[in-house]
Amino acid sequence: MDKQVLIFLDREFGSGGHNIAKMIAQNLEIPYYDYNFLAEMFKGEEAHLAEAFGAYDEKPVDFFGSRTVRGHSNSMEDILLEKQFDFIENKARNGDSFVVVGRCAEVILGNYPNFISLFVRARLEARIDRVMHREGKDRDEAIRKIRRIDAMHRRYFNRISKNKWGSSRSYDLVVRSSDMRLEDLAEALMPYIHARIHMFGKYFPGAHLQ
Repeated sequence: MDKQVLIFLDREFGSGGHNIAKMIAQNLEIPYYDYNFLAEMFKGEEAHLAEAFGAYDEKPVDFFGSRTVRGHSNSMEDILLEKQFDFIENKARNGDSFVVVGRCAEVILGNYPNFISLFVRARLEARIDRVMHREGKDRDEAIRKIRRIDAMHRRYFNRISKNKWGSSRSYDLVVRSSDMRLEDLAEALMPYIHARIHMFGKYFPGAHLQ
């Protein structure tokens, strides 16, 4: 990429957002951070920490098992979040381009001029069907997991960000993945992304006014 591009994609569970983010990254030929986030953060002698922190990734804080002293939390969730923010900010400051899924990355990246935020949602029936086929669950199990993961991501995001998880006001673009193939949706997003990249650094008087 000639210009740095930082793309944050959040998603409803079962919407296919992970796949879409990966396809966007492949199209732009830039790194993609999602499930591989912890392995990238903890390398070499710290590799064992990736598994140790895995249970706390994108999880809201358990307030009954944590406490804060002089502004510092002892919760594993907050410790991991701070490490993830440091990792994201170091990458951005170094001029790297990448796509990151979730992890409240917009809190760190939102002030960069070359930032694009996306949210992927889908009709509930499509999400249920995807989770059933992907994880071998029956319908009731799939519904329960969708509700649980969405609620967890909402609490996690809304506690950390000034924005609201899933709200159209919180993202540059909100799309529904259940109306077309994921590959077609990812391809349809590319003209918008390329147009935004082309306009990075340009000033539009009054464009920030609502």
